[in-house]
Amino acid sequence: MAIRQEPFKYQPLQEYALRTVTKNGKRYYDVDGDYLPSVTTVLSSLPKPGLDAWRERVGVDEATRIMTEASTRGTKAHKMWEEYLRNDVDFAKGMMPSSIMLFKQLQPWLDLNIDFLYGNEIALFSKSLHTAGRCDAIASVNGRPAIVDFKTSTNPKKEEWIETYFYQVTAYAMMVEELYGIVVEDAYILIAVANGTPQSFPIRTRHYKETVKGIFNSYITNS
Repeated sequence: MAIRQEPFKYQPLQEYALRTVTKNGKRYYDVDGDYLPSVTTVLSSLPKPGLDAWRERVGVDEATRIMTEASTRGTKAHKMWEEYLRNDVDFAKGMMPSSIMLFKQLQPWLDLNIDFLYGNEIALFSKSLHTAGRCDAIASVNGRPAIVDFKTSTNPKKEEWIETYFYQVTAYAMMVEELYGIVVEDAYILIAVANGTPQSFPIRTRHYKETVKGIFNSYITNS
């Protein structure tokens, strides 16, 4: 498989070693003895009318089968994107063709748009939002600090279906500013689509900050 001629360059941020624990099926991060719910745990508590309607339409067993298959394929594609950004020449070793196909969809975007990386799969936390998580990539994209988030999907997504993705990357951007003093106004949700062409959703995080504050404050208040 073709790999870029020049390795990705890094200006690494300080990394925090956060221990994860699972309580009642939910992920938490141990931050100085304070157990903070993961970003995805908080966002998964939001209503999902579209997903619920789809499960009812196809049936619980079939929905579970499809989601499990897609999750396995997506996890392997994520691993390849992670290792590719780390300049590992064996990033595709042992991977199935279906996962390699998803990887290849986003590879050109990474090659063309990333100037350098601050980190990938980096643990972040926020005392103000009372949450923590791992960000796929923090990078300079076309000269500006940005959050880059990888997703996979069986079929193309509509923007109105993926608002929680926008909240997720905004939360990461807020964490980066809180921890490192780097203002991140840009984020990119990149979706590799099994039955279609790749999608890119660029956003400005400032449009979602107040909504994110409300969601996370409400979660802590009601949990």
